Amino acid sequence: MRAAIAVLLVTTGTSYADRIPVITLGGTIDFRFTSPTWDAAEKKQTPDAFGGAQLTLSFEDAPLPLTQWGHVAGEARLVPELIVGELGNDQYAEGYVGAGLRGEIHMAGPKARAGFYTAARGLIIGAHRDSAAEFVIGDYILLKSMTRIGVEGGAMVRPQDRDGNHELDATMRVYVGWRL
Repeated sequence: MRAAIAVLLVTTGTSYADRIPVITLGGTIDFRFTSPTWDAAEKKQTPDAFGGAQLTLSFEDAPLPLTQWGHVAGEARLVPELIVGELGNDQYAEGYVGAGLRGEIHMAGPKARAGFYTAARGLIIGAHRDSAAEFVIGDYILLKSMTRIGVEGGAMVRPQDRDGNHELDATMRVYVGWRL
């Protein structure tokens, strides 16, 4: 375990105090499976559909410069995130706040920059302040400076919701972001 942490710290580069704040606004589609037991939640055939929005504030290193023709640059990065959002349908609506850490590969070519990432997030949801964990995989393309368009998909696990049920969610998010 210690070796894995050491490798992660060495490969992600140095952390700088001059990170750039980036805000993203995304639309979310969430398919929720709930049941009093994990086994029944996994086998539920018809999920409940939710829609929502998420606002994320991340603190990122500057983008890599564009390269010359025939070259591609890449860099591994760790990016902290602060999150606020809401999910709802015709029966329920819940807000959430959270924090996460995104591990990404940032790349630059002669005409474009992009990032591919995986993120783990801890969330507090609803009036009862239920805990949840979200795990996503995503990518984005930088348009100009730090303006980006991206997509991510993943899963959320909530041990106990407002009704005392276990919850498994499949999430999909499309977002646009810009430098503050």
